[in-house]
Amino acid sequence: MVIELDGYPKSENQTWLRLTVLVVFVLIFTSMKTIRFPIPYPAGLFAINYDQGIIKRALVGSILFPGDTPISYATIALVSVVIFLVLLFLLAATSAQILRSHPELFLIVLLYTSSFGVVFLASTTGYFDHILLIFAFLSVLPTGAIFRILSVLLLGGIAIFVHEAAIVMVMPVMYFAMYLTLKSFGLKVSLPIVAIVVAIHAGLTYWVGNYGILSVEEVKMLRETLQARADFELIDLPFQVLSTIPAIESQHTLRTINTIAHVDSIIVVLPVLAPLLAVTFLALKQGAAGSTTIVFATAAALSPIAMRAFGHDVHRWDSFALCTTYLTLSIVLREVLGPNPVRLAWQRITPCLIVLLIVGASTSAYLFLGQDIRGFPFLDARSDIVGLLMGR
Repeated sequence: MVIELDGYPKSENQTWLRLTVLVVFVLIFTSMKTIRFPIPYPAGLFAINYDQGIIKRALVGSILFPGDTPISYATIALVSVVIFLVLLFLLAATSAQILRSHPELFLIVLLYTSSFGVVFLASTTGYFDHILLIFAFLSVLPTGAIFRILSVLLLGGIAIFVHEAAIVMVMPVMYFAMYLTLKSFGLKVSLPIVAIVVAIHAGLTYWVGNYGILSVEEVKMLRETLQARADFELIDLPFQVLSTIPAIESQHTLRTINTIAHVDSIIVVLPVLAPLLAVTFLALKQGAAGSTTIVFATAAALSPIAMRAFGHDVHRWDSFALCTTYLTLSIVLREVLGPNPVRLAWQRITPCLIVLLIVGASTSAYLFLGQDIRGFPFLDARSDIVGLLMGR
């Protein structure tokens, strides 16, 4: 049974559960458009370890292949797929949480779960981005102030050793959730605590990024050592990162990426990003959020876009921002707006949302060499299954 509450449908039974089942199917089908095993670049990052001392991006490899353990591509592929499935589960759980309290947002949830944002995650299986996103999801689960501070501090610190750009990519979402938990104590308490945690992470990021590097000779030695243990070819690109500080990489990136690439990338994600941001800000307004909360929410949602100053894959960062924006929306709905419905003129905007949903679900863009984003119907059972088994 569905009842009307202030003009919005409100579930009185398990409607949200049926909607969640549908969303899970959409997540699975969207992932199948492009899911694949890790390409050489992320696979090479999995092999890097601390043999030459504490260096950036070597934590995962040190845990997965300690000592003289053989470095197996099959192990990397299996771990990568498991990580992606965990991330997919967290996206499904977040969607269920939204639908349980706000079934009126079904089209918005469907807009994201069928979008290029999920396609991007499936196509980057094996990238450390997935681990960072999992940390972001986990850090916002605790609701108590002390537990949330500790989770953000600990998971944020670990994330920096996984990928030194975590402080830009996912940690603003963590800081936003922590700020909301502390906001009831007042700005004089919440802001200094958030500032202290940010300062600790910023210092750690500076140290890892600028001192967790090797000379060209040391990188060559590390690569040769790891290649002797690996059953697949280690390419140059993962190891180039180990001898470059962020400032130099940023200068190189800003010189080589043209304006057209930046504009094109934003156009690709805008049909999904704009509605997600609009609903987020509307929920903030209905929840009477202050200007400080709005600034935190904006940074949490859009911070990955700033990575275009440090990395070449502009589509990658803008697509990544779709996920952080979706997570930010879920946090706002739960901790700012509460159970009150989001008041949208649904009768007027539903046709527009349906058009945006179709555009978002059918969007394709160049991400990486050899990328294959298949349209519906996309599944050639024999070739796809063989390709997955063979690691292609």
